[in-house]
Amino acid sequence: MNLKRINYLDKQDVILQNNVKLPVSRFYKKTFEEAWINEMSKSI
Repeated sequence: MNLKRINYLDKQDVILQNNVKLPVSRFYKKTFEEAWINEMSKSI
């Protein structure tokens, strides 16, 4: 999964690069954020 382009609309929704809207809990949103940060750290 490409995590480099994740946009957050609100506290419960994650929009992926292909515009698929995923309703997620705060726990999974936090996991998404951590994974995104890890991906960005690798690309530096």
